[in-house]
Amino acid sequence: MADEIESTQKEAVAEQNAKPAEPKLFQGLKRNYKYVIKSSALILIFWLCQFAYIYYFSLPGELERAIVLGAAFTAAILIGIALMIGPISVLFKVNYIQHSRTFGVWGVTFGIMHIVSAIVFYKITIDSYLANLNPFQNAIIFGLAAFIIYLPIYLTSTDWAMRKLGPRKWKTIQRLVYVAYLFSVLHYVKINPQLFWNASKIILMAVTFMVFVLELAAYIKTLEKKRTIGSMLYGGALILFGVILLYLAFKG
Repeated sequence: MADEIESTQKEAVAEQNAKPAEPKLFQGLKRNYKYVIKSSALILIFWLCQFAYIYYFSLPGELERAIVLGAAFTAAILIGIALMIGPISVLFKVNYIQHSRTFGVWGVTFGIMHIVSAIVFYKITIDSYLANLNPFQNAIIFGLAAFIIYLPIYLTSTDWAMRKLGPRKWKTIQRLVYVAYLFSVLHYVKINPQLFWNASKIILMAVTFMVFVLELAAYIKTLEKKRTIGSMLYGGALILFGVILLYLAFKG
């Protein structure tokens, strides 16, 4: 009996000391495949609605532009929704965080589709990208900078990547999304002003406005709770950076 008890105790201690199994790549996708299928279907329907509106109403019959702009509007709106979820969770004490990754990953996916289709249909070359390096005159530069920042965020948006990088490094990379989003906003408000007043752009600007309002409200609430100095400084610097960029973009 004593040997059995001792053996049981040793097994219990071994279980406590055992390291948790490392998540496999795409393990979360396999585990939650029903959610992934449903959410992906809804997002694809949203994209199809964007494409159909542009092709049949906004720019009738212009297939190539409908593909490029449909992907662009879908990408920007989805990324904006992803950024709204965190502040909503903080302000209203509801947990929708699991949806943030879905919207964000799909948003960048459509961003890639936007870039590839623009290069193919508009014959964009590196020379045209670099013809004018002033982003306030050549808004493509803002879009390119945003994509470069989004890419590592996109590639590390898995539990596997978080475990490999460690929480601190992973969080540092993911926080860059705010800088990328600022560049995205400046890209799409400067790139084609004549397309500003249509249903897609109005939805996009409404989402953009809500992102800034909710992020600012969540930041103020964070200050009230006296969180870490690093978070406060990062948020304050980001707000200042955004204000300066918007001023420079629209001062003329």
